[in-house]
Amino acid sequence: MSMIYDGIEYFPVTTDPTEVARLRAQGLDSIDLARWAVDHGFTPPGYEEGQPIPAIVEIFPPDIDDGVLIWDIHDMEVHEED
Repeated sequence: MSMIYDGIEYFPVTTDPTEVARLRAQGLDSIDLARWAVDHGFTPPGYEEGQPIPAIVEIFPPDIDDGVLIWDIHDMEVHEED
């Protein structure tokens, strides 16, 4: 599942409000939250076990009341090109 915002494709961790609340309740930083998420059955797009896990960050599209938790795969793509 993905969403387009400002011409960029983003991949929400989940759209289930209960699961979003569960993720937010962890109180972890972006990388630790991503590790927690993968340990609890959430997976980034194209992820295979043993690969680095992209951080989870929050974006704030103007048409959505709350922020959206997404996999920060764009940051990983930049690092892979280095």
